[in-house]
Amino acid sequence: MSVNRAFAIVRAVANSIGPVSPTEIAKQIGVPRASVYRLIKTLEDERVLRHSKDRSRVELTAGFLRNMLAGASTDQIIAGFEQLGGDRVFRPSERHVGRGGAFGCAL
Repeated sequence: MSVNRAFAIVRAVANSIGPVSPTEIAKQIGVPRASVYRLIKTLEDERVLRHSKDRSRVELTAGFLRNMLAGASTDQIIAGFEQLGGDRVFRPSERHVGRGGAFGCAL
């Protein structure tokens, strides 16, 4: 079903480090490249994805990410960053005093 494939594309792009090529997406989700290209076009029209500067890869749009974060709790956002490989994420409920000051912003 194309809705399932569209969500698989969004997940593949979201889980990648940086922009990803349609060919890489097709291999990763096991869908023909032609289908991936068509769905990417639809996701671009809906402002979920955009092409990278070199036009060979796609990435999530800032607007889509902003909308996703707007509906997420702080714990969900932190869990997402930790899942991406962050070894230590500042939690607003923690008070850090020292080199980084009261807000934990170590430079």
